Amino acid sequence: MKKTNLFLMFLACTLAIFSFIGCSSTPEVAPVEETPGETVVVDVPTSDELKAILEAVTQAKEAAKEAGADVAYPSEFDKAATTLEELVALYNSGTTEDLNAKLDVVKNDFLVLEKLTLAEVLKTRIVDENLQGVDPDSFNKGETELGNAKSLYAEGASSAEVLPIATSAYDAFFTVLNKGYKDRAFDAKDRATAAKQKADSIKCAVAEKAAYQEVDLIFMSGETSFGNGFYEEAFQRYEKSAVGFTDLYETVLVKRTAAQAAIDSAQKKIDSAAAIAAEADEKAPLQDEGENQE
Repeated sequence: MKKTNLFLMFLACTLAIFSFIGCSSTPEVAPVEETPGETVVVDVPTSDELKAILEAVTQAKEAAKEAGADVAYPSEFDKAATTLEELVALYNSGTTEDLNAKLDVVKNDFLVLEKLTLAEVLKTRIVDENLQGVDPDSFNKGETELGNAKSLYAEGASSAEVLPIATSAYDAFFTVLNKGYKDRAFDAKDRATAAKQKADSIKCAVAEKAAYQEVDLIFMSGETSFGNGFYEEAFQRYEKSAVGFTDLYETVLVKRTAAQAAIDSAQKKIDSAAAIAAEADEKAPLQDEGENQE
């Protein structure tokens, strides 16, 4: 009986020891930290920013219309204008989701229409004024780019795709036309300078100060344009200032002539009065007081 109890006690102790060893040897498992999903931050424009975007799109629309896009591309212009009206209504209602992206698309629509129209206008002017030979490479590039842009646009390409090509066409034609006006700008500058010198010769800057300053400002802006290489712009400003200085010269000259005539007339009257007095004195000289007293 005692042996049985001792055996049972021995067995229990052995099991307890193994149990302790097993527990102590089991590595602790670190708690798994849950990784939260990445939060995508959406940059939502403020009301003021959306308002500024709307104003920019409206300006693009006005620029396209001023270029004549509403006549050159009437259906496309009307479609973009209608879309803009719808987006403005959404903005006014407080619905701003994806509004900035939609506005950006419409803005590009108007920019494309403007560039296509202006490129066509420049090409027509170059041909009418026979300036293709000034820079044939740029002219050919303009024709190619314009054709590509119009084809893509007709095929339904996005305005973002068409815009750089249409802009390239416009830039190429502008280069040709601008070079064509360089010699003309030189000639116009000579005329403006000569007219200015004539105006200065009779002091128009003093006689007509405000008008002279206004014309001179136009002349100086022509100088700036010429220095920056914008020769057509310089030509136009030189031409305008040449006319202005010429008008000033003639206006002041008329006034000076009239003033001189008035002076001459007054002098004649004085001379005539003096001559009459001298003649009268010869006929009936005045006696001095001494003679009268005698």
